[in-house]
Amino acid sequence: MQGSQNGKAPLQAVNETEHMMLGESEFMVDFFAEGAKAYWRLWGPLGAPMVHAVEEWAKLQRAYFRSLHQVVGPNDRQESQPVSTRTPSQ
Repeated sequence: MQGSQNGKAPLQAVNETEHMMLGESEFMVDFFAEGAKAYWRLWGPLGAPMVHAVEEWAKLQRAYFRSLHQVVGPNDRQESQPVSTRTPSQ
């Protein structure tokens, strides 16, 4: 029985690492999206369609990250605030 418990620890470490890397990727997507939206807002009404496009792209990326989190498995030490809701300044 000890072998199965010892085998569980490395798997948990891998899951935590994968969740951490996915969290960092989510942060990068959010950071890029906010910067892109700020740029397109400088264009005024002409940039409005691109702001909408960036928001939709970011929404699709977040859905993809959620599905990857589910595939990786449960994360026992999840943060109280999901990474996708963080602002780049946090």
